[in-house]
Amino acid sequence: LIRAEVTDAPLRTLVLNLLTAHEPVLKTLPGSAKRYYPFAGGWLEHTLSVARSCAWLGERYAAQFPELNPPLNRGLVVAAAALHDLGRVREYDAPPGRPVRDTVPGELFGHLFLAYDLIKGAARDVPDLDPELLDLLLHCVITHQKLPAWGSPSLPCIPEVLILHHADDLDAKVEMYA
Repeated sequence: LIRAEVTDAPLRTLVLNLLTAHEPVLKTLPGSAKRYYPFAGGWLEHTLSVARSCAWLGERYAAQFPELNPPLNRGLVVAAAALHDLGRVREYDAPPGRPVRDTVPGELFGHLFLAYDLIKGAARDVPDLDPELLDLLLHCVITHQKLPAWGSPSLPCIPEVLILHHADDLDAKVEMYA
């Protein structure tokens, strides 16, 4: 999905590098500690579902609103979807067969800022990455919860965040309902 949808090569490299670097943990991590996808592998199921929805919604709204300036960036939406909960790798201590616990960094900072640090650190190894595109990706990740009451430090400033927010929220809520 990342290879097909993220057309900016440095951004694609950043996303694939992060997913590969954290692959063993991401494969067994729950989506959340208690609410949605609270089982081993739940992070992967949730993230893939959100990324697929973002790819579809990105295509739909790019076609519906071609006059947007700048145009809606589908690759950015999918990249942000793939990384939106990456901070969970540092937020949770989730040993197989044992209850999930928050780590000290998880308690202190939460997954949004932990993801910010992971992405910003990995971006140093992608020299051709456009700094403005990196800032937009980071904005998507740290504001995808949309509301300060839900943990976002600020409100979304670009439409890509709204797509990510609603895809993420809907997926989590439907899974909880099911």
